[in-house]
Amino acid sequence: MDSSIKRHKLFWLNLGLTILVLAASLTDFLPLPALFMLGFAIIMIVNYPNLQDQKDSLHVHAGICSHSLKDDTDNLIIPFSRSVIF
Repeated sequence: MDSSIKRHKLFWLNLGLTILVLAASLTDFLPLPALFMLGFAIIMIVNYPNLQDQKDSLHVHAGICSHSLKDDTDNLIIPFSRSVIF
């Protein structure tokens, strides 16, 4: 893992926010999708205050998915359209 994206000094804060989100999910404080989106937004802002750093972090972790979708979009759409047309 790239050392520039590690956040050792924020470990306890990240752990606390994770436990808080899990506890809130058990109490039905918010619907789960909204709760996890809110938790993700808070974690991203705390760990990566710069917008470019947030984008870089997302690209590092989602690079494989976004790359494979860009290459295979025709392969995904054509079989689906053929099955709809019969």
